[in-house]
Amino acid sequence: MVVTFACLLLTILIIQVAISIYVFVVVKNSDEIDFKKIYTENLFMKYHPNTEEKEFVDTIQKSLQCCGIDSYQDFPDQIGRTIPGSCCDKPASDICEPINSYPKGCVEALENLFKSALTVLGGVALGIAAAEVRN
Repeated sequence: MVVTFACLLLTILIIQVAISIYVFVVVKNSDEIDFKKIYTENLFMKYHPNTEEKEFVDTIQKSLQCCGIDSYQDFPDQIGRTIPGSCCDKPASDICEPINSYPKGCVEALENLFKSALTVLGGVALGIAAAEVRN
């Protein structure tokens, strides 16, 4: 019974270390992931009134305080109108003036979020594994 328990704990420990290593490798190689292409094709190019993509992009822009792909200048080309209110720090309406828009693009913000979240995940997995070994 004790041997079975020890084997299960060892298996869990190996899995945690493997996940940590995998996460850190993904973060290191995340420069190879084309965030711009993924964001542009799957969300931004589908940004039209009354779509789920619009709601999702607006949520990303508000939450990450970003605008467009690289900047607010991506919007007039995309939807033929002014910058959406989700690009502004303090939106007064559904539109935003360039001077009030968030300066960074959402691709940069999403890439930073991805890297930091994976780094935290890897660190937590290693921390738990270290605590298990210590006890």
